[in-house]
Parts: sequence; C-alpha cells; structure tokens
Amino acid sequence: MNACGGLGLDRRGYIHAMKSCRSLSVAESIHSQVQHLLHADVQMSNMLLHMYANCGSVERARAVFDGIAPRARNLFSWVLMLSAYARSGHTRQARQVFEAMPEHDLVSWTSILDAYGREGMLGEAWQVFCSMRQRDLVSWAAMLAAFVANGRLDCAKRIFDAMPERNLVSWTSMLSAYAQRRHLYKAKRMFDGMPERDLVCWTAMLVAYAQNAVVEQAKAVFDAMPEWELVCWNAMLAANAQNGRVSDAVALFASMPEKNLCSWNTRLSLEADSGSMDRAKQLFLHEMPEWNVVTMNAMVTAYGQNGHLVEARRVFDAIGKERDVISWNAMLTAYAQHGGGMEEAKLVFDSMPEHNLVSWNVMLCCYGQHGHVGQAKRMFSVLQELEQCDLVSCNSMLSAYASCGELEQAQLMFDSMQERDLFSWNILLSAYAAAGRTVQARQVFGRMPERAVVSWNAVLAAYAQRGTAGSASEALEVLHGMLLVEMPDEVTLVCALLACSRLGQLATGLHLFRSMASDLQLLHATQKHYGCMVDVLSRAGHAEAARDLVAAMPFVPTAQEWRCLLMNSSSGSKLAASRVFALEPNDCAGYVLLANTRSMPQAGALVSTVGICQGASSAT
Repeated sequence: MNACGGLGLDRRGYIHAMKSCRSLSVAESIHSQVQHLLHADVQMSNMLLHMYANCGSVERARAVFDGIAPRARNLFSWVLMLSAYARSGHTRQARQVFEAMPEHDLVSWTSILDAYGREGMLGEAWQVFCSMRQRDLVSWAAMLAAFVANGRLDCAKRIFDAMPERNLVSWTSMLSAYAQRRHLYKAKRMFDGMPERDLVCWTAMLVAYAQNAVVEQAKAVFDAMPEWELVCWNAMLAANAQNGRVSDAVALFASMPEKNLCSWNTRLSLEADSGSMDRAKQLFLHEMPEWNVVTMNAMVTAYGQNGHLVEARRVFDAIGKERDVISWNAMLTAYAQHGGGMEEAKLVFDSMPEHNLVSWNVMLCCYGQHGHVGQAKRMFSVLQELEQCDLVSCNSMLSAYASCGELEQAQLMFDSMQERDLFSWNILLSAYAAAGRTVQARQVFGRMPERAVVSWNAVLAAYAQRGTAGSASEALEVLHGMLLVEMPDEVTLVCALLACSRLGQLATGLHLFRSMASDLQLLHATQKHYGCMVDVLSRAGHAEAARDLVAAMPFVPTAQEWRCLLMNSSSGSKLAASRVFALEPNDCAGYVLLANTRSMPQAGALVSTVGICQGASSAT
C-alpha cells in the first residue's frame, strides 16, 4: 500500500474518507493532503470530484474535473461530473457535459433524463427516454418521477403500467402522487394492489388520509400498521389536531412512546387553535423541552388570534434573526385583525425583508376591511403585474368593493374572476342584500352552484329588513325552502322572527321561537331572539304578553326591548319610556315614540317630565 501523509492514512483510507465525507471544510483538508497524488491517479481525482459533489460544491467538483488531463478522463469522470450538475439543478451545464462525452452509458442517459425531469423539461426528458437503446428499472423510475413531480399523473400512470418490472419505490411513487393530489380512491387502489409493503408505503397511505381530513380511515390504517415510527405517530396526531378532535389528539399525545419537537408543536397548536390560551401558555413556558422557530411562530399566531398583541409582539421580537416569512405573516395578521387601525399592519408589512402571496393577501384584506379601497386597488394591481393573484386575492378585492358599497365594481370584479368559490358568491350576494337590492340578491342566489347557511341567511335578511309585507312574505318563503335542505342557525331565526313581526304572524313567530330548542335543535335562544319575539307580540297587540316576556327573559333588557313596548302599546308606556331614557339618555327616537302613543295628553306630560329630569341630570 502507498502511505500518505497528513492524517496518516494510506490510499485506501483516503478513498474511504472521501466516500463518507459530507463537510466542505473536511473535504478541503483531505484535498490538500492528496494533492500530490492526483496527477498520476485518475481514481483519486474521480473520488475527489465525487466528494465535492456530495458536499454540495459543484464549482470545486468542476475544478477537479478540469484538472484531470483530457486523455486521462475515463467514462466514470464524465458520469460523475454530469451527475453533479444534474443533482444540483444546473441543467444547462449537465447538457453541455452530456453532449461533450465521448461515449454514453446507461448511467449517463439516466442522469440527463433525471436532470430534465427535475427542471420540469418534460419534452426533453421524454425525448431522451425514447432515444435510449436500453433501459433499466432506474431509467423507468426516473421518467415516472419526472411525470409525478410535474403533476402529469395520466402520463405517470401510463409509464407505470408499461414498466417491465416494478419495485417498491415505483409503487410508492404512484401512491404518494395520488395522495398528494387528493385522489384518495386511486391511492387506496394502488395501496391495495401492492405485492409487498414497507413502512414507507404504510406511512404514505396514513399521511394521505390524514392530510385530507379523512380521520377515521387514517385511524384504521394506523391501527393496521405492523409497526409505528415517530413519523406515523406525528401524522396521526396532526390528523386529529387539524380536524378538531381535541380529546383524541390529547389522548394520542399522552400515549406516544417518544415525542420530538414536531409532536410538541402540534400539541401546542392544538391548544391555541381550540381557544385554550392558558393551556397553550403552560405548554410553551413550562412543559416543552425545547423551542424552534415553528414553536415561536405558533405562539405569535395564537396570541394574535386571541387579540393579545403585546404578548405576540414580545414573542415575535424574541425570535430575532431566525424570523422567517411565516413569523412576519403571523405578526402582520395579528395587527390586521386586532390592531384597530392600518398603521401597525402597514409598518410590519413595510419592514418585511420579503413578501409572499400570504403577506400581500393579508394586507389587501386589511385595506378592504378599513375602507381603503384605493390602496386595495393599487395593491391588487401590483399583484396582477407580478402575476401572483390567486383566489384569495380576488376575493379580498371583491370584498373591499362590496364592503364600501361599490356594487357595480364588485359585479365587474366577480364577472372577471376565472375561478370562484362559495366565498366569492356569498360576498356578492351579501353585498346586494346589505344594500337592500333584493332582486339582484335573489338573482345571484339562484345562480349559485352551491349554497351554505350564510347564503340562505343573506337572502332572508335582505327580504326581512326591507320592512314591507311583501318582502316579509318572501322571507318566510325562503325560510321554508331552506328548511328542506339546510339546518338553520341563530341568524336564520332572527331574520325569520323579524319577518313574522312585519307580517303580524304571531302564530308562526311563536312556533319558530318555541321550536328552537326542539325541532331546530338550537341549544338556547339569544337576546336577539327574545327581542324579536317581544316585537312580534307587541305588533300583534299582545302588550301584556310582551311585557311578561321582557320580565321573564334570562337577560337584562336593553333599550331595544323597551322601545318595542313603547312603539306598539300605550299601556305601560311610562315604564317603558323611563327604561329607554335611563339606558339611552340621548335617544331622541324615544321621545318621538312616546309622543305617538294613543294617550297624547298623558304622553305630553310624561315627555315634559322626563325632559326636565334629563336637563337637571345634565346640569349636575
């Protein structure tokens, strides 16, 4: 053996060291110690080239390649240089090396095929694949991976079906491709058809169900697995946490034989998302063994969602140089949702070292919510120029127009959208409903490809709030149609009771009010429901029943309930008026209502008395 200096290794020892090296500084040290051997030993040069490629330095690998005499280069030298470029994404240089090679073998063909596939150059990859005189399992797998990575599942499936042989990697590649694109049925068929399975396959199927919120099937796969690794436990934990199964997630976390930071971060996010802010703080401050930027980001988000801006800012500042775009977006969202104004959100946005689409969309939505349509339009135009608009961007701009009453612009925006979801339709529908334009609201409602409770409520509210008998009758017709397909919520019943009040339909109002805890399965009536029912009774001439309901309701009566009594009955007007004026001393409408009651002389005296009392009160 030839002895080498420096580390005291022989030639074989240095070759072994170069094969296992993954540190650039160590690679440079080894290079300096074998430098004197390279001119006469092409194998050592090839191993040095391969070492630098494994350390991620394609530039140093190229320098070694160029240092090998052209006549001394062998096929292995060329293949190593080609592979280094291909793996590092330098496709143009990889093609130059491939075209300069004096000969090609199966490895070089497969390397250039892989390079094209990684860069999405499917036409070039397919041309290479078809030009290959022979192919092996690796070549077929490279072409399959190229189609999978670029979302061409139809072509990937044809390649998979045409493969002369398949290994576990090929099966798992197709399984993962279907799973990532939510083709769960095809993923399950692929899983069931596998001749053998390893832990990677089981985990891919588990993650497919977990990420697509099919928790029961995820649990079935988890229970059937022959063994569990930490990644399986974490996938099942995340499936429960992300789908609101708090008790299942907590129980699973407690039973985990080991936990890593990913496990703890999922547990922390679970508590924060479920509103258990105190428990989240307990985990963060006292129980978690370590933190990372994901942990800190979760706490910034949790504090921000709950309006604790000081605490959110404190954690954000503590992240320091490790802040990423997720950290900035969490702080930006906190100010946008709870900051009370545009200034803090704008300051954070302008301070961000980089923006992604989430950042732009949060700021766009913030402008819309605060009525700054001009700024929202300018920001949306910038996004259009950058070709970064997505559905969230369009919905935010649509909402900005709608909230500011620019209905024509909202309609134009809606019509120009290439993609719409239920939220898009509801924005436009609610805009017309809020403006009292019931005809347009009903037209939008009729065109909707799908509807949710909020869609029905918007149309119902539009008719109910219009105040005419005809509109109120339309509202009840909408309600009857809704009850056939949707379970109403509290807002639905408020609108329905308001319609009953306008029509004087006491029996219908009483039926709806009483059915809230039974037929409609609502747990309890809110104060708004009681207020509407007081109005129904008062307008129907049942003043005594209305007063009894005000007295018996499990809430402290507001001026609105007393105002309903004052508006529709002269009996008890003195008590109702005194309550209205006590709760809202500056309410001029109360004086007008009192003056319109049937006992005009008494009303006039009461107005005079109350006015004197209010004047004396303000004077003191």
